[in-house]
Amino acid sequence: MPDNYLHVVGRTSNGGVFHTIRSPFGWTKPFDNVLTQAGVDPALNGAVDVACARRTPTDIAPLEGLYVFLATSAGLPLLLWRDEHFGTWFTGNQNQQPTFSRPRRVAAAVNRSWPEKGQQGYVDLDLAAVTDNGSLFAEFRDESPAGGQVFGAPNRVKPTVSFRSVDVSGSSKIDSRVVQLVGASADGRMHWSHGQGGTWDPFTLVDDPAAAGDLTAHGGIIDVAVNSSPSGLHFLCVTGDGHVWLATQTGTATGTSWTKWKDLELSTYLGLPAVEFDVGTFNSVAAATTSEGLHIVGTTTNGHLWHQLRSEPLSRFRDVELVGLGQDVGHFTAVDCAGLGPE
Repeated sequence: MPDNYLHVVGRTSNGGVFHTIRSPFGWTKPFDNVLTQAGVDPALNGAVDVACARRTPTDIAPLEGLYVFLATSAGLPLLLWRDEHFGTWFTGNQNQQPTFSRPRRVAAAVNRSWPEKGQQGYVDLDLAAVTDNGSLFAEFRDESPAGGQVFGAPNRVKPTVSFRSVDVSGSSKIDSRVVQLVGASADGRMHWSHGQGGTWDPFTLVDDPAAAGDLTAHGGIIDVAVNSSPSGLHFLCVTGDGHVWLATQTGTATGTSWTKWKDLELSTYLGLPAVEFDVGTFNSVAAATTSEGLHIVGTTTNGHLWHQLRSEPLSRFRDVELVGLGQDVGHFTAVDCAGLGPE
């Protein structure tokens, strides 16, 4: 499938998982019932949270498709695979499954590089999870044929903090085996690190006056997302008052520069005064990049699934089910999306 397609995977309140695809021409594909098509019994393994990551082919790992990573009602993690060419869903065998214990929130990313200057390229699948007790764990597996597609033991990250949500993103540099990791802590702060496996740099706070800015007045941060793209490193969050926010860090000749938090329900066009498009109380957010630009998806407490494309002249949220597909499949509570992956 062409690189400019956006994959969206959402969890509904009855534990179902649904997948759709957006092209530059609009929402092109009705929702898949993922668990049914993968042969998973939702009564035994209904989804609690959902994450996805897109895998595009390289010389060392030619398979192309979509990973969907679930926290389930059975307390076990579950990794599914959608074949890009046939559109069919599969579950891997047991030794190909993650080993987190009782994940509550989950995240997934594919990190890759191409062979350069005589060195070996790689494709890694990076997963993270927040468990029932607020612990944050990360693990990955080498997706090259030599890697055997077996996960290593999970590594506990920042044990001194209790987390409530997590997200990961592959690096935007093809010569850097680095994963971006963000988490929302129980006290409403956004923590950020980068690394992989058992090696992570010290965490910094994104919601700090020296970075993206303080959001305490909006009830603190309850959900987070991160996306690495050629235009910068995009941080997103949902605050306790139900608003969704975006900030971006970019590299400069003298270091880094931040654009401060922007409320994504406020839009401006050609310098005109801000227009508010209040679509409800958000409780989850995710982001991905395609050739169209940065896509934001999120769910609101009334069960609606929303999408915004930041490159539009007047960026605003639109209802994926009602406006996009004309198809109501349930009450959405969580969502993730995947686009190009790191470039």
